[in-house]
Amino acid sequence: MKITLMVLLIIITLAPVTVAEDFSMDSEQLAVVLLKNTISNLEMSNKFMAILDNSGSDAVYQNLWGVIYGTLTVMAVNNEVTTAILDEVSNSQELSSKVGNAINTLGENSTVVFGDVNGTQGLSLVLRKEAEVLQNGSYPYSDDETISQAYARVVADFTSESVDFIVKLFSKIDEAFV
Repeated sequence: MKITLMVLLIIITLAPVTVAEDFSMDSEQLAVVLLKNTISNLEMSNKFMAILDNSGSDAVYQNLWGVIYGTLTVMAVNNEVTTAILDEVSNSQELSSKVGNAINTLGENSTVVFGDVNGTQGLSLVLRKEAEVLQNGSYPYSDDETISQAYARVVADFTSESVDFIVKLFSKIDEAFV
């Protein structure tokens, strides 16, 4: 361990000093990356629902109610933990002030964080750029689809798959909770 630390220290000491620059990039590129991520997340959701259908088990939707029940149980217990912590915060003027100051700071910088209605700052700028990328229609998602086409495809697929999933899930509720 000492040798590893010494080698690391030597490498850091002998490495040439580089000047750090502020990170910056084209906002359209950020929009493209965010849209590609959204599309791929929807594609993964669609694939997961297809996996459930192809599982070979008719009981998978009935048993999914057990997973839902378990998740809700864990969330309920987690809420007890969070409530205990919030009680501690509310009983301390110092901690309550920190929370209040954080809210004040966010509110005072809301345009920086959230942006403006023209989409020239903050998150609204990112969303405006996403809209521009989608409206442009020329950014590639794959060899045979643009981002706009891929997004439209996965939204339609996701809507269809979600409705099928919900119908199958709720058709098993009577068997799950007897």
